[in-house]
Amino acid sequence: METARRSVEALLERLGWSCGPGLDLLDPAHRRLVDSVAALVRLGYPCGTEQLLPYGRLAAQLAVTDLDMVEEQPTPTEQIEAAVALTVLYEPVLLSLRRMAHAQESARRF
Repeated sequence: METARRSVEALLERLGWSCGPGLDLLDPAHRRLVDSVAALVRLGYPCGTEQLLPYGRLAAQLAVTDLDMVEEQPTPTEQIEAAVALTVLYEPVLLSLRRMAHAQESARRF
């Protein structure tokens, strides 16, 4: 678990994302990331900072896109509604697109 925690901390530092001491205990996404990285490490898959960095950079780009859409909403109430809807509905869209991209890339490679 400590290896995973160090990898995640190094990743956040490389991305320039702030995560102060103890915040990881409060943030479920941070805990889930550490747990997932720890599981990958236990299974012997490479999951260090260098392997995580491209995913973090892509996630940062997605966050900009998401918040651009939220920002386009004319009222604060509509912005909150859009943030919730986009979070809930775009997550399965992103997962589906990733799986479809894997299928396309696998067909191309193999």
